[in-house]
Amino acid sequence: MKDWFSKGSVSDEKSVELVSNLKEFQEDKEENSGDSNDSFHNKQILVGEEIETCVSSITIKSSEIIQDISSDIHEPTPSSSTSFETFFQLINCNDPPSWPPITDSVRVYLVTQELDQGKDADFSKSMSDDGRRFSPYWFKKTLPNNEVIDRNWLIYSKNSKAVFCFPCCLFKSNTLKTASIACTNEGFSDWKNINRILDHEKSADHRNHFLQWKSLENRLKNSQCIDDKLQKAILLEKDRWRHILRIILDAILFCTKNNLAFRGSSTTVGNKHSGIFLNLIELLSKYDNILKQHLVNHNKGAISYISPKIQNEFICLLGQTVRNKILSKIKKAKYFSLLFDCTPDVSHNEQMAEVIRYVDIDNGKITVEESFIDFINTEEKTGDGLAMEILTKLKADELDVQNVRGQGYDNGANMSGKYHGVQAVILNKNNLATFIPCAAHCLNLSGVHAASANVKVQFFFDVIQKIYTWASKAQAVKAMNSQIKEVFKVLQNISDSELNLETKSTAKNLLQLINFDFLCLLNIWNQILSSIDRVNQALQNKSLSLEKASNLLLGLKNGLQEIRDTTMEDNFTNATKVAEELQISTTLKESRTKKRKRLELYETDDDVINISAEKNFRITIIDSIDILLTQMTWRYEKIMEISNDFEFLSGHSLTNMNSHDLQKAAADLGLKYNEDINTAEIVEEIKDFKHAALLILPSIESVTFLDLLQMIHVYKLKESYPNIEIAIRIFLSMPVTTASCERSFSKLKLIKTYLRSTMAQERLSSMAILSIETEIANKLDYEDVIDKFADTKARKISL
Repeated sequence: MKDWFSKGSVSDEKSVELVSNLKEFQEDKEENSGDSNDSFHNKQILVGEEIETCVSSITIKSSEIIQDISSDIHEPTPSSSTSFETFFQLINCNDPPSWPPITDSVRVYLVTQELDQGKDADFSKSMSDDGRRFSPYWFKKTLPNNEVIDRNWLIYSKNSKAVFCFPCCLFKSNTLKTASIACTNEGFSDWKNINRILDHEKSADHRNHFLQWKSLENRLKNSQCIDDKLQKAILLEKDRWRHILRIILDAILFCTKNNLAFRGSSTTVGNKHSGIFLNLIELLSKYDNILKQHLVNHNKGAISYISPKIQNEFICLLGQTVRNKILSKIKKAKYFSLLFDCTPDVSHNEQMAEVIRYVDIDNGKITVEESFIDFINTEEKTGDGLAMEILTKLKADELDVQNVRGQGYDNGANMSGKYHGVQAVILNKNNLATFIPCAAHCLNLSGVHAASANVKVQFFFDVIQKIYTWASKAQAVKAMNSQIKEVFKVLQNISDSELNLETKSTAKNLLQLINFDFLCLLNIWNQILSSIDRVNQALQNKSLSLEKASNLLLGLKNGLQEIRDTTMEDNFTNATKVAEELQISTTLKESRTKKRKRLELYETDDDVINISAEKNFRITIIDSIDILLTQMTWRYEKIMEISNDFEFLSGHSLTNMNSHDLQKAAADLGLKYNEDINTAEIVEEIKDFKHAALLILPSIESVTFLDLLQMIHVYKLKESYPNIEIAIRIFLSMPVTTASCERSFSKLKLIKTYLRSTMAQERLSSMAILSIETEIANKLDYEDVIDKFADTKARKISL
């Protein structure tokens, strides 16, 4: 092997010439510091160009050096899948037999690493046939005055079960008397004659090698080596490339966070069809000279790190880095809930969104998170098939299904089916993974059933739909109720205009449908849907707990019951006032008289059912509200059940329940979650926790579960009440809605558009997680990302 860095010799005169040129350029720059501004700038530009040339040559030379060293030690060259730096990282400093042939570059690397003497090894494995073994006593030396010093040169190899002299292995010669301890291939393991270590320690060769070791170590620390200037030039080149890569990563992150398309039809910077990413790089180069020089000097086929392939690699690397950070938080939290939902994308592929809900405790700050993990391209439709894909994905993410404490899906049969749905399959594997139907979907379905229960109500919503071509029922009814006079006037103008016959006919028909019955229904359903919509919006908050959700739903039920019982007269009054202004009849439409079917050939007056129009209207409204309340009662049964299980830990219960009832509720919870909670301990803890919480939080009756958990961590009470802390974490990790999955679908439609319909799945998932989890993406350390990129890809220029 060529000795590239040996003392007193330089294998390539060009390297010396380059270093000398750099020095001359620096001296010229200092001499011209007193010139005029123009001449100074001109000289500075000239020097910059020359330095660029020198650095490029140095970079080429460093690549040749690396290639030569790599070929001699039979390791992959930089053009293979393993970089030169990665090769050095594979050297085990504790095991000299595994070292490559000692060259200056290898010697420098070993000296700069922290020496592992093997003091933590299991020395019983070094036992020889005669029963003797190495003792850690030999790592220290006792002086005549009983002072003890370390033998920091001695290495015990954990793999070879022998001891080595580190400096002698680095600077060995053929004149050593105790060759075994200085030989990297053998080592010393004759424990019967271990006193020979003392003889070696006293030898002149050992002392010389020890001095050489320490001298080299000091020179490296103080940058006094012969190739220091060359190394500094190479480091400058590395810094330049890292600077360029940081800008590229910023540009990529900007595009992904804003869901922008990267590429155009051209891959040339400056071309008007080059796309957003390259245009952004061109824009940034106007304010960054290093990037500008990089783009100016870039030739076709040279390294640029802005090609489409590299863009995809960086996108996937950034996405995986964010995903790993989220997964590490989930593993730290231990308990989590699953949120999955499916939707077709623009290319008609079924995309299943994976969202995990967990409690994040970071530096004493506690938050409930619902983090997006991935989009899964699935072709499964059955519950069993989807469940297998979910379990496979959890295994790939290294998440234990036994730590799942909740499942949140929509009400589709393949997801929520009692026997073969996804929830049933996962529940069979973990009986604590409680399924909680999406509260927002349940509320929506309850409203749909109530609106379709009566023909008159169905007809009312049909009219709304005709006026508002597409809108949610709540928004359409609210707008119609607040602007009914304006709508009525517009329809009158259209019907009297000279527009085409079909438009005029439609307007006249709608005018006839806006009668007193319509106004009464409009008023009452505006109240019902407004109440539902407010609760529905609140349920979609990702940090909402089951405690708050159950309170919101209970409040909604009470509000609907009040509308059913007391607000009917006010409804008629308001509708009458509007009808008079619109000059519409204030009489409800009489329904057709119904007769009972009888077998006799005659009829009496009692056979006819006479119900007034007003009473019939009341029956219609009451029937719809009763259906709505009934639907809510059974659809939210699971939410209420779980909320009741943990209710004793709420501030209200701690204030008003006696100790006996609290202990009974705690025992029931401990029996249900016996794998997580010690029943006997939580029963004892709840007695003291009641009084501690009342003292710390005077207004405890209004505090939430999140406030209680925050109190436990702020006042360092976890050690005293561990089971209560676990119970609160489990409760807060329970899902309420799948709204986070729905929000991810909105991002999906922005990222995978008609013009980007062929996007690969990995790129789609990575762009989605960077766009959704922007808070984590903004905190990424680019240096770590660049290091990972350099480790996974072999490059011509070492990063």
